[in-house]
Amino acid sequence: IERGIPLDDGPTAPSKARIISRGERSSVIEITVKEGRNRMIRRMMAYLGHHVMDLRRQTFAGIDLGQLRLGKTRALTAAEVAGLRKLAEKPEAKLKPKPEPEPKPKPKPKPKPKPKPKPKRKPKRKGKPKPKPKPKA
Repeated sequence: IERGIPLDDGPTAPSKARIISRGERSSVIEITVKEGRNRMIRRMMAYLGHHVMDLRRQTFAGIDLGQLRLGKTRALTAAEVAGLRKLAEKPEAKLKPKPEPEPKPKPKPKPKPKPKPKPKRKPKRKGKPKPKPKPKA
């Protein structure tokens, strides 16, 4: 983690990792990342052979959630607002273009199905056709 992890969309930037507690079947790890990609922590841990059972974001852009309960909110302090504004002004805060994905090979054309055989016709009837009924006057 501290050297970066190769992922399908490119290697991660080096991150900090600290084991908080170890258990027989699970552990608690604190990971500090410098970038945020879709499901990045889960993909990093999967690469290392570990399954993430629970994931909680404690700090984002210098704002610490502390003991804030799930679904609750709080007002930002003046210092937090100033910090966010300062981050937004930095040139590296601008979005980087996503790397071009490798073109997928075109699927092979499906073979055309063989034409279905035409149904056999009923044999022609032998004999004379029945006369048409005469209209009633």
